[in-house]
This record gives sequence, structure tokens and C-alpha cells, in this order.
Amino acid sequence: MGQHMRCIGTGRGRTASGYITESARYKARRCEICPLCGSCFKALGNSII
Repeated sequence: MGQHMRCIGTGRGRTASGYITESARYKARRCEICPLCGSCFKALGNSII
């Protein structure tokens, strides 16, 4: 149930204490047809996490 998320990129950052972090961004393809849309995502458009 729900939508498959695809990776749209990665990023690197640095915390205040100096650690390097790496994160990936994922995007849903069509949130409007998902039965879970109302409970998981409140903005317009497709979810990016």
C-alpha cells in the first residue's frame, strides 16, 4: 500500500560538532492517488523526504 519512492539525489552536510552527514532525498511519483496521502503528507504536489 502507498507509493514507491525513488531516490532523486544525495547531499552532504556538517553538524555543529563537526561530523559529516550524508542524506538521500526520495520523491513519490503520484501522491494524489495514494490512499495514505491525507495521513502522510499535507502540502500540495508530491512528497519529497
